[in-house]
Amino acid sequence: METFKKIIFSCFLLSLTLGTFAQAATNIPYLDENGNLQIKEAALVTVLTGDETELTDGWYLASGTHSYSATISINGSVYLILEDGCDIFVEGSYEKAGINVTGTNNLTIYAQTTDKSLMGNLMTVGGGSLLTNEGIGGAGISCNSGGNITINGGNIRARGYSEGAGIGGGWNESSRPDGNITINGGYIESWGYTGPSGNKSAIEGGSNGIVIINEGNIRAVAYTAAGISGGDIVINGGTVSAQSVIGIEPERGGAGIGGGGGIDNAESGGNITITGGTVTATGDGAGIGGGNASNGKGGSGGNIVITGGTINATGNGAGIGGGHGYTGGGSGGNITISGGNITASGVSYSNIASSAGIGGGGGYLAGPLQPSRYYKIAHAEQAAIYLYMAKIQKLPQPAAGEDHRHRTSEQVEDLFSAKR
Repeated sequence: METFKKIIFSCFLLSLTLGTFAQAATNIPYLDENGNLQIKEAALVTVLTGDETELTDGWYLASGTHSYSATISINGSVYLILEDGCDIFVEGSYEKAGINVTGTNNLTIYAQTTDKSLMGNLMTVGGGSLLTNEGIGGAGISCNSGGNITINGGNIRARGYSEGAGIGGGWNESSRPDGNITINGGYIESWGYTGPSGNKSAIEGGSNGIVIINEGNIRAVAYTAAGISGGDIVINGGTVSAQSVIGIEPERGGAGIGGGGGIDNAESGGNITITGGTVTATGDGAGIGGGNASNGKGGSGGNIVITGGTINATGNGAGIGGGHGYTGGGSGGNITISGGNITASGVSYSNIASSAGIGGGGGYLAGPLQPSRYYKIAHAEQAAIYLYMAKIQKLPQPAAGEDHRHRTSEQVEDLFSAKR
């Protein structure tokens, strides 16, 4: 009898154990926008198979290793959990984004951990021709006409092909995406590319779109366009590195954060607010503010408000403010600083006038800096500000038929030596 009771008790314990395992198997953990652990029932989550071309309303789990060779379209509100250790690669269809979010549709991405070495990986690239600079391509992850992208975690790498943003718009998605991008965590590397018909930022909200960064480790690099651009850009925290480098046309690069470059005219910085975080912005235009113009006037700084954070802004235009231009630098715009630890350096190419640390950008023909329309430092005791400006020098006017933009660096240095 005792033996029988022991058997019954053992079976009871086993049933409890199996029940616990079964319950655990129905739970899928993820970290929400605040980094808090949440649980989703497995029955409510669809596991990706690697064959999807469209995701509709609902929750999805990216597990294991999958490679997609065509665009994934988002229709509805899609919530994607990147399982720890997953490795997902998406390459967009020809001239299309890797992942396409348009209209009123929404994509929200979650991770299961904050440890970069353990979290899930998602890499997306737009379809098109990158290497020749002759193709036209899509964004890594596109958002257009009000589409919303929210990244709460994960190791995300997004690369646009020629004329495609890393996260934002591509040639065939829209000339400017006007979408909304929110980053609350994760490790994000994004690259935007230039092409013969246009330029795209690494992270691009468009002239009416919004980019909000609350947390995370973000690296955004663009060629000719701004590293991060949007009608409104808000940085509340995180570690942000944004850079614009020279693309296929010299001296028409964008700001690290703000406006893109152009030929006759460059873009202004838009509305930029920084309340916290560690921000490094390096621009071929301003570090933060307007872009460069190779034939015309640099972009103005726009409306820039800084209330906190550690900021290092370096530009070939102003550190913070206007971009430089052939016919004149952009004005500083409206700049208000009430807090933070700020280092702003305005430097120059050796063949144009220098730019302010905070204020206007320099210009080759115009010479003097263009002032900020409104520049205010409020509560200066709360802000540590370091300004650097290279010595302003103006080259002799080009001889008839000569274009200063095609001088070699040695020729430029010879001209400076002749003036000293």
